[in-house]
This record gives sequence, structure tokens and C-alpha cells, in this order.
Amino acid sequence: MAVRRLALLAAALLTAVPSSAAPAAAAPPGANFRLVSVYASQHRGIDMCLNVGGNHLSKGSPFILWPCGSPIANDQFWISGSENAVTIISVYATDNTGSPQCANIGGDHFSNGSPIILWPCGAPPDDQWVITDLADGDGVFFRAKRILSRALNVGGTDHMSNNSPIVLWDSPSVLDNDVWLLKPV
Repeated sequence: MAVRRLALLAAALLTAVPSSAAPAAAAPPGANFRLVSVYASQHRGIDMCLNVGGNHLSKGSPFILWPCGSPIANDQFWISGSENAVTIISVYATDNTGSPQCANIGGDHFSNGSPIILWPCGAPPDDQWVITDLADGDGVFFRAKRILSRALNVGGTDHMSNNSPIVLWDSPSVLDNDVWLLKPV
């Protein structure tokens, strides 16, 4: 059943999102998503999203946790790719040539705690993620294609505060702070 849900999710994403990265203005209607942290949202009582930090959309900006849809939120993304790997593309951020920027593994690319940063798309395998459905259907993991035992994770001391860093960490985690919901915008 979980495999079928994942296949349906992947099919929906691939039909809603262009397969090649395109500037933000070319986004088809309804193709934008928010990645909502299940753990933080349950404990805070409001949806908390993957977000580009500090309202900066430049190369190397860190990803953080922030309330979904807030006025300074940069929390809408396209998901593009195939069932083997997807790219998380920022709707808002482009580089100086107008090319899109993606969620990328920064630092040494392998260690627990490596930051997730904004980087020009097309830097595989550091910007490629494998979506893994939870058996109960209550969310997904975004596992790093480079090292499948690690996934997008909300770091920090309590894993739910504004500005908590998004990092690469062993998955599944004890706290479920690596479980995400894809919510259409």
C-alpha cells in the first residue's frame, strides 16, 4: 500500500511540475508545494515549513524552519524529477542569470549535521533526494540520494523553533523530526 501511495504522489508531482528547471515565472498554476514538518507542527500547533533562511535568496543561504505562509516566508517549492530522485526547487530564488536554486547538501556532504543550503540547481548528487513514504501514510522522508541513510531533518535544540536549522541527519530519527508533508499551495 505504501508503495502505491508513493507512486501516486510521484505521478502527481511529475505531471504538475515541469521536468526541466525553469525560472519562477514559468510555474504552472497549482504546482507549488510547502514541505511541512510533522514533528514541529504537532508540537507548536501551527504548520512549520522548510524555508530559505533570513529572507535571503542568495547562493549558500541556509534552510530553516519557519511558520508556513508568514509574510517573510520563502516556503514554496517545486518538486521535479523521477521516482529515482527529485530536486527541491525554490519558487522564489534564482541566481544572477535567472536560473533556479535548489535545496543542496552543504558542508562535507556526508556528516550528520551538514547544513541544507540554497545552491544553483544541477549539482547532483548533492541536490537530489529520494522520497520515501511512511508505512502509515502520514508523511514522507526526503533521503539524500548520495547517502540514503540520511534525510532532511529539523536540527537545533528543540527541533521546532523558528530558525531551527535544516540539516542532514540519520533517518529515521527518534523524534520524527525528519518526517514531512507535501502540501499544495
